[in-house]
Amino acid sequence: MNLETLLIIAFALLLDQYIQLGCDSAYIRGTDLFQTVFCNNAEVLHKALARKAVFTRLLDDRQGVRFGLPERAQWFEVEQIFKMLAEREIIRLGNK
Repeated sequence: MNLETLLIIAFALLLDQYIQLGCDSAYIRGTDLFQTVFCNNAEVLHKALARKAVFTRLLDDRQGVRFGLPERAQWFEVEQIFKMLAEREIIRLGNK
């Protein structure tokens, strides 16, 4: 397994760890270039991340948020932002 594949897997696990919190219907799909979280309140997630300068693409149907893979130097910062949003229950996608 090459490094890029490991990074994709690691990012998907990071997303799963924080995004799934409190969301009954979220699932993650992706490719070598991005990961997409499909959930019933993707717009809330998209806006919360944008306020913290984590830029994502809200899908046209507003049912998913697409993430580009972060640079290695950005991983810790992205994880800390996910953790903070989860602790503040901003990422409780299906329960608001």
